[in-house]
Amino acid sequence: MALKEGFEAEGEVNLLAARLGLGLESTRAKFLNPGKLAINAQGLVAGGNVLLRGDLVVSGELVLLGAAIGGTLDLDNAEFANPDGVSIRAQTLRVAGNALLHGGCVARGEVNLDVAEIG
Repeated sequence: MALKEGFEAEGEVNLLAARLGLGLESTRAKFLNPGKLAINAQGLVAGGNVLLRGDLVVSGELVLLGAAIGGTLDLDNAEFANPDGVSIRAQTLRVAGNALLHGGCVARGEVNLDVAEIG
C-alpha cells in the first residue's frame, strides 16, 4: 500500500490489525495528532517492507505494537514527535529484515522496542 507522496492526515490513521500483502510506503507525509495516536498499526501484518521515510513527520504516537513486517522497517529521515509521551511504541514488533533508523531519523519522546525481534 503506497500513500501518495506528500499525504497529510490530521487525527488518527487507523491500521489496527491491517493485513497488507506487499507492505506500506509513505514518503514526505505528515501524520498530525499531537499528544495522541497519530498512526495506530497495532497488530499490522505486512508481507513486505514498511517504509516511512523521506521528510516524513509524525506528530503524536506511532504504534507498531505486535506488528509483523516481512521485509525491512525503514524510518530514514523521519521525525517522530510526542515529547511528553511515547513517540514510537513497538513492543513485540517482529521484523524479518533490518530495522533502519538513520539518515536524520529523530524521535522526540520515548522509543519502546521491548521484546522486539529484528532479523
